[in-house]
This record gives sequence, structure tokens and C-alpha cells, in this order.
Amino acid sequence: MYRQLASALHPDRERDPGEHRRKTALMSEANAAYGRQDLMALLHIQLRIEQADPQSLSQLPEEKIESMSLLLKQQAAELEQELRTQRLQLVDEFDLPPYQTPNVSSLRPQLLAQEHALKQDLAAMEHDLQAVQDDAGFKRWLKLQKQLSREPDFLDISDFRL
Repeated sequence: MYRQLASALHPDRERDPGEHRRKTALMSEANAAYGRQDLMALLHIQLRIEQADPQSLSQLPEEKIESMSLLLKQQAAELEQELRTQRLQLVDEFDLPPYQTPNVSSLRPQLLAQEHALKQDLAAMEHDLQAVQDDAGFKRWLKLQKQLSREPDFLDISDFRL
């Protein structure tokens, strides 16, 4: 595979400067893929070269068609895995049920709830900021924080052990 690519891509055989640069870049990719023993990358380069020439696609031997089919199947599997990963990240980030497919209708209520919670937090911070404008207010605020830190948080689920 590498020898075929090296023969087809050798930049010294090109007189056109633009084509020479393109083949030099492709040859660099092929050399790197060969160094890593990455057959899929070599197949991908071969596919890119042959896609540039539609005439050659119709005359491909069965072995090359099978190689390209293998490459496309691998790419499809990688894309499906990436899609699953993205969905899981959305489910985790927006606290959706694991079986629910993330979409606009399932994300909107979660985003609105998060927006509401953030607005409440902001209002509480603004209230605290107003309360600590002078020394007496700051002392009262510190005492209140100390009292709150001593009170058990009944909604903290981390206190419950199975």
C-alpha cells in the first residue's frame, strides 16, 4: 500500500507547483502513517487520491474496493462512537435520564431550570453584597454564615450511604 502511494504521490514527478505542494503534503502524511504502521491512514490517503479522479474509481480492482469499504466502515463506527459519547456528555451535563435522547424539547426544561437557579444564586449574592457594605453588616453576615455552616443540610444527598 505504501509503495503504491509513494509511486503515485512522488512530488519530484510533478512540474506544476500547486500539484507539487499538494503531493508533497500527501507524501508527508503517507510517510508519517507508514512510520506509525497505520494502515487505515494509508487507506484514507489512497481514498482521497482516488476520489480526486472519478475515472479511476470505476476501474478499481476488487481488493481496493474492499479496502475502501473497510475504511468507510471503520469511519462510520468511529462517528457512531463519537455520537454516543456526545449524547452521554449531554445527558450528564444536563442531568437527563440516561434513557432519554437529548434534543431541543428535552434540553429546554433543563436549561430553563438551570437559568432560574443561576438567577436565584445571583440574587442571593447581590443581597449578600448589599449586606456587607459596612463593618456591622459584614460582621452580621459572617455570624450568619457561621450558623449556617453548623446546621445540617437535609437536602445533601452525600450524607446518605447505601
